[in-house]
Amino acid sequence: MEREIKPWYREPWPWVVIGALSFVVLASFVTLGIAIWSYDGLVADDYYKKGKEINVVLERQERSAALGLSALLTLSPDDETAQVVLQSGVAGFKPPQALHLWAVHSRFPGQDREAMLISGEDGIYRGHFIAPTEGRWEIVLEGDNWRLPILRAQAPVTEVRWERAVREP
Repeated sequence: MEREIKPWYREPWPWVVIGALSFVVLASFVTLGIAIWSYDGLVADDYYKKGKEINVVLERQERSAALGLSALLTLSPDDETAQVVLQSGVAGFKPPQALHLWAVHSRFPGQDREAMLISGEDGIYRGHFIAPTEGRWEIVLEGDNWRLPILRAQAPVTEVRWERAVREP
C-alpha cells in the first residue's frame, strides 16, 4: 500500500502553525497602535506635591482627633442653608470664626459644592449651601488647623453627624 505524498502547502498543519503565528503578530501590532494613540500620561503630574498635601490632610485629621471634635451638620434644601453645631472634648478649645464645608461628588467633580459657614452669636455656624439631591457624596468639614474625616452619604443629604473623633492606635 502506497501512501500519496502531498506537497507541504496541501497539508493542514503548516497552515495552522502559520495562522497562529500570524494572529500573534497582528495582535502585537494592534496593541502597539493602541499604546501609541491612547497615551494616558501620569495620573498626576505633580505627584510629589499631591503626596505632601495628603500628609497635611492626615495631620489635620489627627488634630481633630486630639481636640475630640464632633459636629452635627443640618442641611435645609428649602432655603439652601447649612448649619453646623461643633463640640470639642477638650477644655479651652477656641472654635474658629468660620468653617469650610465641601460636598464632593464621587463621580462628577464639576458638581462639587462648597461653602464658608460663619459662627453666629449662639455658636452655631451658618451659611448658604445647596444640598446634594442625588448621587453619592463625600462630605468634608474643616476649621483653621483641623479637618474632620470624610463622611460618605447618599443623597438627598439633610443631616450629617461626625461622632467624637478619636485617635487610632
